[in-house]
Amino acid sequence: MKKTGLKEVKTLEIRDLQAKVKKAKQDLAEAFMARSEGAKGSKDIKAIFKKRKDIAQMMTVLRQKQIVAELESRQ
Repeated sequence: MKKTGLKEVKTLEIRDLQAKVKKAKQDLAEAFMARSEGAKGSKDIKAIFKKRKDIAQMMTVLRQKQIVAELESRQ
């Protein structure tokens, strides 16, 4: 994910971010299935690693937002 994409993710609400993470996980699962079935063009392992990294970044931002929401609700 480019820096501009990460900035976009940081501006999303928690629900939107959860939906985006869910979609990214589905895309990753499809990429793994295509690779295991030997589909044409599925040899690009870098794309799989990039998707995993993107998911990790989105989940980190999501967790940060959840923690902030919890702290704000306590005050």
